[in-house]
Amino acid sequence: MRLLLALALFALAPLAHAQDSLALGSPLPLSGASFATADGGSASLGSYAGESGLAVVFWSAACPWTAKYEARLAEVAQTAAANGIGLVLVASNDPGRSAGDSPEALAEAASRVGAPLLLDPTAQIADAFAARQTPEAFFFTSGLVYSGAIDDSPAEPARVTIPYLQQAIDQSLAGQAVEIQRTTPFGCTLKRAR
Repeated sequence: MRLLLALALFALAPLAHAQDSLALGSPLPLSGASFATADGGSASLGSYAGESGLAVVFWSAACPWTAKYEARLAEVAQTAAANGIGLVLVASNDPGRSAGDSPEALAEAASRVGAPLLLDPTAQIADAFAARQTPEAFFFTSGLVYSGAIDDSPAEPARVTIPYLQQAIDQSLAGQAVEIQRTTPFGCTLKRAR
């Protein structure tokens, strides 16, 4: 009986995750709220949106998986910017629980990606997005059209077969419906304040 219960809970886990996720079509959460930036200023999420959309990627300077994505995300950021799409990184780890996520380390990581970074130490943005991992990507046009992993190969760039975020951007720019709208992100769990 316990085995059946355990199997049932395991089978329902993806459904629970989907129900807790930001719904497709949702507008950009906290669009006008102001947050500190890695360079010492302040900005809103909405201020980074381009005329064709905004990609929001939850990031950490301490997560080894985000380090593996820096060059790939830098390419996405360049392509996005050239096509009127903004890209912003959001650091939602509690600095007390993630020592490697100092503002200085985050600013350096953002510089390598070539994207601005908002500091979210209380996880207000992460909570509004129901984000759980770093890296975890969300792409908005008039509403959320994609959320999940950046691509299908966290460890090896040469093994990428589906660049999910870039594909969503390309399909959106071509006026097509985004084919793959949600994937499971892979990386480090966000370290929220306790």
